[in-house]
Amino acid sequence: MADPAGYKLSNVLLGHTGDVRGVAVTQDGAVLSASRDKTAKLWRLDSTHPMAVQTYKGHTNYVSCVCAVPPSDTYPEGLVLSGSNDHSICAFNPATAELLFVLEGHTNVVCSVNLTSEGFVLSSSWDNTARVWTDKTEILKLEGHSASVWSAIELPGSKLLVTASADKSIKIWEGPKCQKTITGHEDCVRGLAGVSLNEFLSCANDATVRMWTVNGDCLGVFYGHSNYIYSIALLPDKSGFVTSGEDSSVRIWKSDGETQQVIQMQCQSIWAVTVLPNGDVAAGCSDNVVRVFSKDSSRHAEQSELEKFEEEVSNFGKSKGDELGEIKVNDLPTEAALLAPGTKDGQTKLIRDGGEIICYNWSAAQNQWIKVGPVVGAKNPTDGRTMFEGKEYDFVFSVDVEEGNPPLKLPFNKTEDPYTAAQAFIHKNNLSQYYLDTIANFIIKNAGITTMPAAPQGTFVDPFTGESRYVPGSSTQSTGPTSANPDPFTGGSSYTSAAANSEIAAASNSTQHHYHLFEQGKAEVMANKIQEFNKTCLLPLSEDAIFKAVALHDPNAPAEEAAIRTLQALLAWDKDKLFPVLDLLRLALRNRTVNDAICSGTFMNNFIDIVLRPSLTNQAPELTRLTALRVVTNMVAHPAGEKLAQENAEFFLNCATQLTLPNDNPNARQQVAVATVLFNYSVAFLKGHTDVQKLVYPLALTILPRLTDMEAKNRMLRTLSNFLGKSNQAMFAQAVDKKLSDELAVLIAEPKTSELASQLLSILP
Repeated sequence: MADPAGYKLSNVLLGHTGDVRGVAVTQDGAVLSASRDKTAKLWRLDSTHPMAVQTYKGHTNYVSCVCAVPPSDTYPEGLVLSGSNDHSICAFNPATAELLFVLEGHTNVVCSVNLTSEGFVLSSSWDNTARVWTDKTEILKLEGHSASVWSAIELPGSKLLVTASADKSIKIWEGPKCQKTITGHEDCVRGLAGVSLNEFLSCANDATVRMWTVNGDCLGVFYGHSNYIYSIALLPDKSGFVTSGEDSSVRIWKSDGETQQVIQMQCQSIWAVTVLPNGDVAAGCSDNVVRVFSKDSSRHAEQSELEKFEEEVSNFGKSKGDELGEIKVNDLPTEAALLAPGTKDGQTKLIRDGGEIICYNWSAAQNQWIKVGPVVGAKNPTDGRTMFEGKEYDFVFSVDVEEGNPPLKLPFNKTEDPYTAAQAFIHKNNLSQYYLDTIANFIIKNAGITTMPAAPQGTFVDPFTGESRYVPGSSTQSTGPTSANPDPFTGGSSYTSAAANSEIAAASNSTQHHYHLFEQGKAEVMANKIQEFNKTCLLPLSEDAIFKAVALHDPNAPAEEAAIRTLQALLAWDKDKLFPVLDLLRLALRNRTVNDAICSGTFMNNFIDIVLRPSLTNQAPELTRLTALRVVTNMVAHPAGEKLAQENAEFFLNCATQLTLPNDNPNARQQVAVATVLFNYSVAFLKGHTDVQKLVYPLALTILPRLTDMEAKNRMLRTLSNFLGKSNQAMFAQAVDKKLSDELAVLIAEPKTSELASQLLSILP
C-alpha cells in the first residue's frame, strides 16, 4: 500500500568495497550494480535479508556502468554487460558469472551501456564517441562530440539515438548521421531518459533537468538540486522521474517538473538511480552502498532501520562543514569537473577524491589537466598557528609533487605575498618555474585570501615589465564591471575558448552587420599602471593631467582638449610601456571627440606611423601587440576612425597576417583580436566599402586554419559569412582552392562553430 509520506528506505545492499557508480534492473526485478571495486553484482530483493547472488569479475579497472540483456536463442539466460575504465565492455552469464566475451573498441572510459529496441548494445565513452554493437561486433560509431559522451539512449518507439556530452551539447542521430545538435545546458550533460518517440529529459552538471523535443525545443527547465546531477530515470507510467546528484540527495519529481520528495543521504555523491518494475528506486552511492526506497509500506525497512538511516543522514549533515584551511572540503567538485577544459594556461583546480583533495593544473600545450598532487592544510587547533622549521605560520600545506616521494611542505602567512611564497617554494625544491601561477593561486584559494597584503612597490613582479603586477582580486582593482577572466595587466577581458566572458558571449549573439568593439575594461587599473610608468619618465606628467586623460575612457563624458593632448603625449611613450595607454585609447576611441582628434587632422599620421606601426609587429611586447589590435578594432566606432581604417586597410591586414604566422603561436586573446579586425572589415564590405573584399576575403581563408582558439574561429567564420552572403563565382573558387569545406567539416563538430560552419558548407558548391 502506498505511503502518503512518499518513499522510505526499503533495503540496504552491502557488499561492494568501492563507490557504486552504476545501477540497473533486470527484467525480473533484480538489481545490478557497478562499482569502483572493479566488480558488478546482482542482487535479489525477494528475501528478508537481500544479498548479492552473483559477483561479476573480469575488468582490470573501475566498473562504471551495467545493464541486463534479456534471454535470447543465443543466450537463453540473457547477459549482464558492464562497462569500465579499462575501456572495455564485459559480457557475463547472469547465473554463473562466467565471462563470455569482451567488446573492445572504445579508447577511454566506457561510461554508459544500454540496449536498443532491436537488441543492439549502445555504449558511450570518454573517447567522445557512442557505439552500437551486435554479435560481438561494432557496427556503428557515432562521432561528432568534442568531449566525453556520458550517456546514450534510444528514444522509445523510435530508431533515433540521443547522446549527451561533456561538451554541453546533446545530439540526435539517425544511423550514423547527426540530425540535430541541441544546446542549452551550461555544463556537462550527464544523463538522459526517453519520454516518448520525440521527447526526452536530460540532466547536467549545471544542476538542472531539461525537457526537450527532438527538434531542439526546450519544453521546461527544472530546478531543485544544488550541485551536479549525475543520473535520471523515469517512474512507472511516466508519472514522473527521479534524479540523483552531488548534493547527497535523490529527488522524486512529478511529470511537470515539480519536486515531489527529496531523499537525503548519508554520503556526498549519489552516482546513479534506476527504477524497478514495482516502482521502487535503487540508488548507487559513494559510500559503497546500494540503497532501495519504496512507496509501498509493506516493503519499508524495519522501524529501527529507518531510525538508524535518519540518524546517519543527520550526522552526515553535521559533518559536511569540515574544512581545509578556509575551504569546505565537501564543497569541492569531484573528478568529473576535469572533463571541462581549462580556460587559460596554468589555471588551478582543486578536486575532491574521496577523503583527499587533489590539485590539478591546466596545460594548454597538452590540452589536459595535469595532476600536481594531493594537498593538506595543517593548522594548530589551539591558536591557529603551525610550527615549521622553528617558525610559526598560519598555514603549512603538504604538496605531494612526485608519487612515491614524501610530500613537500609549503609554509605561508597571510601577511605574505602568495607569489613570493610560491617562488620561494619553487627555488627551495628545484621545481619548474612553470608552476609559479599554479602554486600561487592554490595558496590564494586555500588560505582564503580576498585582498592582497600591503607591500612595497615592485613586490608583485610583472613578467613583461619587471614592475608591479595586477593580481586578480587584489585591492588595486576597480569595482567596476568585471570579466570572468580579466587581463592580469590591463584589467580588460581575457579571451578564452570558454564562453564565460560576457563580451565574447555578446559578440557571438550579435548581428553580423554591426562592428564589434572591445568595450570592457577597468579605468582604475589602467590609471595605476600609467601613473607607475609616468614616475619613471624624465619629465613626468602631473597626476591631475593623467587623471583627466583616463576620464576619456567614458564614451559619453565631455572630452576636454587638454585631456586629449595629454593622451596624445602618452602615446609617444616607448613601446615597452605603451600597453596601458593603448588600452585607454581603445576605450577613448568610442568618444566621438577623441576619435576625431586621434584619427584625423594633424595627429593622424603620428598615430599610424609612430604609435601603431611599431606596435603591430612581432618584435613588440605581447601586450602592446594585443592592445594595438584592439585599438584598430575600436577606431571604427565613429566616421573619422572608420575612414582611417579603410585608408590603411592594406597595412592593418598585413599586420594581422604577420601576427598569426605559425611560428608566432599567438595566444587566444591575440587570435580573437585579429579575427575581430577582419570581421569589422567584412562589416565595412556590407556597408558599401566593396574594395576591401579583395584584401580581406582571401586573408580570412588563409588565417582560419592557423587559429586554434574556437572564439577566434567563430569570428572568422562570421567574416566569411558576410562575404559569401553576397557570393560570386570568384569567391567560391577561392574557397574551393583553400579547401574551406575541409575546415568547415571539422568545425561542424565544435559546439561554438557548428551552426555557422553548417550554413557556410551548405552554400559552397
